[in-house]
Amino acid sequence: MTEVLPELSAGESIYYTPVTGTLLPLSRVNDKAFASGDLGKGFAIKPADGRVYAPFDGTIRIAFSTRHAVGIVSDTGIVTLIHIGLDTVKLQGTGFVSYFERGQHVNKGDLLIEFWDKSITDAGLDDTVIVTITNSDDLTTFELLEEPNTLIEQSTPILKLGRY
Repeated sequence: MTEVLPELSAGESIYYTPVTGTLLPLSRVNDKAFASGDLGKGFAIKPADGRVYAPFDGTIRIAFSTRHAVGIVSDTGIVTLIHIGLDTVKLQGTGFVSYFERGQHVNKGDLLIEFWDKSITDAGLDDTVIVTITNSDDLTTFELLEEPNTLIEQSTPILKLGRY
């Protein structure tokens, strides 16, 4: 059965930061697929705590059994992937707790995942949280609202996205 995504709405959307930490350009992520933008435009955050929140009202589209990432589609059709760390799939869920199920509707600011950063770094892995808009090619506006290398609090407006 093919999943039908909501049509991307015309107009402007604000994307809120899903995690507190230091903002990094996506190009600085130590993973070629993410850094090149092949998986969508986005940004990265060096986390200051181990909590990931919903960046908008939407529906959980992808729930990984390893709890290291989540895919969400907004009520306006923005499709995002929030990926905690690099190669963290190797941890097989150790150090991660998720608070959602696939198909569940969430509201902006709902706690989605908690992770124990020490479990990531003790395994010798990078804990950078990567955020991509996987349908960014369908957008006419993609504007980062904060400067790289600044501390960004969870729920801060971070992207202005538009389709006109």
